[in-house]
Amino acid sequence: MKNTLLQKLLVLVAFLAFHVNSFAQTKTKIAILGIDAKGIVNTKDELNSLVRVELEKLKRYEIIDRYDQNEVLVKNKINVDECLGKTCQINAGKLLNCDKTLSGSVQRIAEKIIVSFSLYDIKTEQFEKTQLVEFINLQTEIQQMVRITLQKLHDIPTDKQIEDQLVSYNETQVIPKTLLKLNGPRIGVGFTGGDNGKRLRESRENGGFDMFPVMSQFGWQQEFKYLSAGNFQGLIEFIFLGSGLETGRFVPSLSLLNGFRNSKTGIEFAIGPSFLISRVAEGFYDDNGLYGPVGKWYLENELRGDSLNPVAKIPYTIVTRPDSRGDLKLTSSLVIGVGKTFRSGYLNIPVNFFFSPRKTGSLYGISFGFNINKQK
Repeated sequence: MKNTLLQKLLVLVAFLAFHVNSFAQTKTKIAILGIDAKGIVNTKDELNSLVRVELEKLKRYEIIDRYDQNEVLVKNKINVDECLGKTCQINAGKLLNCDKTLSGSVQRIAEKIIVSFSLYDIKTEQFEKTQLVEFINLQTEIQQMVRITLQKLHDIPTDKQIEDQLVSYNETQVIPKTLLKLNGPRIGVGFTGGDNGKRLRESRENGGFDMFPVMSQFGWQQEFKYLSAGNFQGLIEFIFLGSGLETGRFVPSLSLLNGFRNSKTGIEFAIGPSFLISRVAEGFYDDNGLYGPVGKWYLENELRGDSLNPVAKIPYTIVTRPDSRGDLKLTSSLVIGVGKTFRSGYLNIPVNFFFSPRKTGSLYGISFGFNINKQK
């Protein structure tokens, strides 16, 4: 009983081994011949090795050993590097006793990398198939390009996402990297210099605001990504801030910034307009002391009088400046910001320095925020 079972197992093992060996013997035999390289960082030898590796991954061929094939071809005075034409391919294939040969090239033309491969059928002495693919100029991805072209040559589905990234050279590429998205609260402090800073400190009786030139800022940043390439992001940022709360005031502002950020280093730069609602009035400085103390600020309507008692023409230039007695108006200025995001695990802490140049007194400041982002 035991002997009969053992005999059956031995017969089954022999049957399987026979069929596995038969399958291996029926695998198509192929030789990789001329692989040309032009305008790329890889040499012909390196490119030939890449093609061998990627062709082996297809598991469709028995690939003739490179050294064995070179030995045969050298004896017959065939230069494998120059064996690109049909006649050479057919003759070399017959000498090597293989079923097919593969030749191709990888070359850079302008800002494209063009990869092409051709299969020859030695028995029919004809081209079996040719495949050509144009890629963007990313020479660090040559192996991926070789793989995609060989897969297309053999009607094997490719990784669509990788193919789109490497083939769509006329489109903006969104390469999967870790992206920073810094929507969240902002806290900061700003300092107003020049004449504007003086006006903030002055009493309200004189048209000032009775405020500190150094003011706290609280608000929110909302950003939208419109461009992503590798680690770089193009951004539109909306920053809403309220200032002056420590003096019982609320001064709202909205900044619309266009900038870019490096998600790897966290460094960013942005520039754009800022809009502020504040009280302003028209008036003049009495530099000669015609109406009172020298240098005092007067509102224009204080000295104009009325139609029955008009005042002589004011001999000073009328200017507009912040004044607590004036009307609420929407004013604008330019804001320039630079910053860096510090990270601790999933916690992002952006720190930004900003500068708003103004003729009557520039604004300087620093702000920071925080958010948690797990987006990839």
